[in-house]
Amino acid sequence: MQRELNDITAQKNHTQSEVADLSRQLEEAENEVGQLTRAKQALTKKMEEYKSAAENEAQAKSKVSAELRNAQEDLDKLRDQVEEEEIGKSDAQRQLQKVNSEMSAMQQKMESSMAGAAQQELDDLKRKLNARIQEVTAQLEAAQGKAASADKARKRAQSELEELTAELDKVNSSCMQTVT
Repeated sequence: MQRELNDITAQKNHTQSEVADLSRQLEEAENEVGQLTRAKQALTKKMEEYKSAAENEAQAKSKVSAELRNAQEDLDKLRDQVEEEEIGKSDAQRQLQKVNSEMSAMQQKMESSMAGAAQQELDDLKRKLNARIQEVTAQLEAAQGKAASADKARKRAQSELEELTAELDKVNSSCMQTVT
């Protein structure tokens, strides 16, 4: 009986040792499960952030693509307008050249028909202008003479003023000396 008791006690100790070992393993496994759960949560959070960033980037890319398409359409419209304007410009230049050549031809005809009459008018105009130039020159010379006379009178008055000022200063200083 003692032996059975010893065997049972040994078995009990052995079982308790296994239970303690299994408890320790269970505790380690639970710690690992906790760590893995936290790691999973962190990875899930990062995945959500990346997913959100990818969605934002996709939206931005879509928006930029739409803006690029709109800009391309606007560019195409502007190119068409520029092309139309260039065609209009070349047409206008051709018309201008045609009008200029017609004007030159008309001018030559008019000059040849009016050459004699125009020369007479030009000579009359020159005589009138020369007479007017002589009048203005005479007036200018008279004005310059008056200005020179006025300048002389101004200088003479300035000189008299300076003399009177000097004399006044002398009188004031002699009065001051008399008063003191």
